[in-house]
Amino acid sequence: MNAQLSVKKEKELTEYLQSGFNYLKTNQTKEAVQQYKKALKIDPSNYNAYYNLGLIYAKTKQFDEALAIADEALLKCSEDSGSLYILKANCLSDMGRYEEALPLFLKDLQSASGDSSKVNYNLGYTYAKLKDYQNALIYLKRFIEVESIKGSNCNDAYFYVGTCYMELNDYSVAVDYFDLALIDSKFYSYYYNKAEALSKLKRNDEAIAVISEGIINNPNKEVLYHKRYQIYRELKQKDKSFEDLKKAYSINPNEGDVLFDMGSYYSEDNRMDDAIKCYHKCISLNNNLTGAYNNLANIYKENKLKSDSAEFYYKKAIEILPSEASFYYNFASYYKNIGKYDEAIKLYKKTVELNPNLSSAYKNMGIVYSLMKETDEAIKSVHEALKIDSDDGNNALLASLYFDKLDYENTIVYATKALRIDKKRISTNEVLNMRAVSRQILGDYKNALYDYLEIFSSYNPAEKKEAASILSNIGYCYLEDNQLQNSLKYFSESVNSSSEIDQLIGLFTVQYLLNNKEAFKVTLSKAIAVEPKLKQGFKGIEMLESDGYFYTEKHKKTLKKILMF
Repeated sequence: MNAQLSVKKEKELTEYLQSGFNYLKTNQTKEAVQQYKKALKIDPSNYNAYYNLGLIYAKTKQFDEALAIADEALLKCSEDSGSLYILKANCLSDMGRYEEALPLFLKDLQSASGDSSKVNYNLGYTYAKLKDYQNALIYLKRFIEVESIKGSNCNDAYFYVGTCYMELNDYSVAVDYFDLALIDSKFYSYYYNKAEALSKLKRNDEAIAVISEGIINNPNKEVLYHKRYQIYRELKQKDKSFEDLKKAYSINPNEGDVLFDMGSYYSEDNRMDDAIKCYHKCISLNNNLTGAYNNLANIYKENKLKSDSAEFYYKKAIEILPSEASFYYNFASYYKNIGKYDEAIKLYKKTVELNPNLSSAYKNMGIVYSLMKETDEAIKSVHEALKIDSDDGNNALLASLYFDKLDYENTIVYATKALRIDKKRISTNEVLNMRAVSRQILGDYKNALYDYLEIFSSYNPAEKKEAASILSNIGYCYLEDNQLQNSLKYFSESVNSSSEIDQLIGLFTVQYLLNNKEAFKVTLSKAIAVEPKLKQGFKGIEMLESDGYFYTEKHKKTLKKILMF
């Protein structure tokens, strides 16, 4: 109290302070504020008036006013500055300004001016919010050690300790602490986090039981239904999961996560109109919800009439969160699908700049370069994908690119790698065929033959009847290996399947070598009828080669003998 005050002023000051206290006891905060302000007019350095004003502002969430009062008090009051620092720290913490609150809590702990146990709790909580879980555990456990002896309620501290362990991926210990929190309290977040930890441990039946108990004790908490939806979804129990999702929505139709997941559910169920409504409502509640923009774009990109909308929503998602690689990736794939290859390449490059380990971005970049006929760039991109992921079709794609480049040696190398990694792929026969053709062109007829026979053996009876190309390639391999009877068999089957020029030339060649003159003449006549270029004799073969047909030197020597007329 100011020593310079007159007796009258001192009496008025005491009355204002007492009156303010009485108003506080009956929760008449506005009246209390007026009394404390009157007290400060009489004594501008009165600690009690400042502190109680700060408390009122803090409790009524007028944090800026509370901070201003605390700062003014620290300048004008000489007593109990520790309590004022704690007031400031609590306000900053409630405002989410944890980095500013932390040094104030530490300062108070060092000064030992107040309840050190409570400061330990505040420090633990603050460190947890700053994601410094190791330090959070130190101070929270100090709080528990002291307060549990006193018989105090430590539920929140147990909960935050469990949460710290969960963030440190020590889920079993986290469960133990959540159990301690639940002994004396049935607060919904305790059930929620325990279920989350159990789910991480793949103890989903227990997680469902915990959430179900939480729902009994907190029947109107949509987050519990939403958590059970997530667990049922992971267990692929679609009907149960959707029932919980709908229940969460019925409790709180304005909860963003619930709406977003309903949109995802409808999208997976091909109910696109319902999905679109959910995502639009998400955006109306939070216009910075990037996932909703991205998912809307993913839906609209499938509709050619809505392609402008897809582009708009992809751009919106990126504008809000420019650091998210998946948004650029999805946008790039959209441009890839509509043939805007230059734009797609730019976005794939941005994707790998943000996420250098996303092999599919490099792979798709390679596909786009291939579509642009920039084969060397395509090969470089797929090699980058291959460094990250030796599977995912990267070897097969490289084999295809090298095959297009007529680099048959590398085709064989990467086709072989692809086949070693996974021979159950849908594209196995395509890869085998690339390797077989490459081997055949390079003169490795025996190994080419093995590949063609493997392809043929995988066909069903109907496919075998239509497999003229494979049959004739088998015939050519046998021909090069002088197995003429086998060659005759496969060429005959290929001609029965399709009397095209390639099959007919193979058949009349082997018939000639077997000295089957009558059959040879019939087949040759058919071949000339199918391909009039053969009327010019061997020059016709040279013309066919310029059209892309392939004949070995050995075969051409035989054809010269046959077609010298």
